[in-house]
Amino acid sequence: MLLFESKPTKRCLPACLQLLLIALLTGCHGAETEEAEHHTPAHMPADYPAGVDRLLALHMEIANGGSRAMDQLDAFAETYDIVRWLPMLAADSDLEEEPWNRVHATARQLEAILAKVVALNGDNRRQTYMQYETELDQHQRAMLEIKQHFPAANTAAARESP
Repeated sequence: MLLFESKPTKRCLPACLQLLLIALLTGCHGAETEEAEHHTPAHMPADYPAGVDRLLALHMEIANGGSRAMDQLDAFAETYDIVRWLPMLAADSDLEEEPWNRVHATARQLEAILAKVVALNGDNRRQTYMQYETELDQHQRAMLEIKQHFPAANTAAARESP
C-alpha cells in the first residue's frame, strides 16, 4: 500500500479548486495597498511641540469666538483630533517615560472634556467649552511645560524658519 499517491484523487481535486477560487477572489494585499489606504490628515501636526502650539492657537480662536468658513474643519473637531494625537506625537520623540505618561494622562482628560463639547451643536459647543476654561487652561499649561523638554532645534517651527 502506498502512503502517497502520485495522482490527485477525486477528493483532492475539489479542495484544490476551492483553494484556487479563494486565492483568486481575495486577491493580493501587498504593501502598496496598505500604503495607499493610510492617509495623514492635513491638520495633523508634524510633532509634539507643533501640536501644542496648534492646540493653544485653537483655544484662542474658540475663546475669542472665531468663526470658520463652511468648507473648513470645525475648530472643535480639529482640537479634539490634536488632543488625541498628542500622546502619539510625544511617543514619536525622545521624550522620557515620565513626561510621556503626563502627556497621555493630560490628553485623556482633555479628550473627555472635548468629547462632551463635540457631541453638542451650534452655540452650545462654545458655551460648554468655556465652562471648562479653568481646567482647559490647567491642562494646556501642563502640555506647555512638557513641551520645554523638546529642544527648539527639533521642532517643526524651527525647521521651517530661515
